[in-house]
Amino acid sequence: MQRQDVIALTFAIIVAVFILGTGQWAYGNLYGPLHNYSKKPMVDIVSVSATNFDNHTYLLLNITDVNGPDAYQTSIPIIVVSNTTFSLTLNSTQIYTHTVKIIQAPWNLNKKDGVSRVGGLELWLGSEVTYTIIVSKLQPGSYTITLYVPEVPAVSASFTVSAGA
Repeated sequence: MQRQDVIALTFAIIVAVFILGTGQWAYGNLYGPLHNYSKKPMVDIVSVSATNFDNHTYLLLNITDVNGPDAYQTSIPIIVVSNTTFSLTLNSTQIYTHTVKIIQAPWNLNKKDGVSRVGGLELWLGSEVTYTIIVSKLQPGSYTITLYVPEVPAVSASFTVSAGA
């Protein structure tokens, strides 16, 4: 073997050890995961309003996912609407059945926010969407809507149903 072959082989081994060692240090194993397990969704309620019409209440829920993995959607499988004397819980199947309209923000046309029987409300990282959900008529008063997102604390907001609505 010639001298330059030995130098090239030694250099290649040093580079390979450096690359594998860096991967071991950075990811905790030889190959490393391809995603960040610590990244969790952060759903934010931008606004919520309610309108009584035709013996039903139409909830307009404007939400966004401001943080989280971009590889898959954030799901909201449970919604609770409550006040001091009343509580209404919608599971993912009921959310799917009662969602009558979805309006996406104009900057989010490449990813489709939606609703499914399993995941409930589904939205992508950085998207903002308004869901119209129809429920049985709510009596006038102040209410709290709580969205339950898996693995993160629930998100709540208040809204009012007026007598004239």
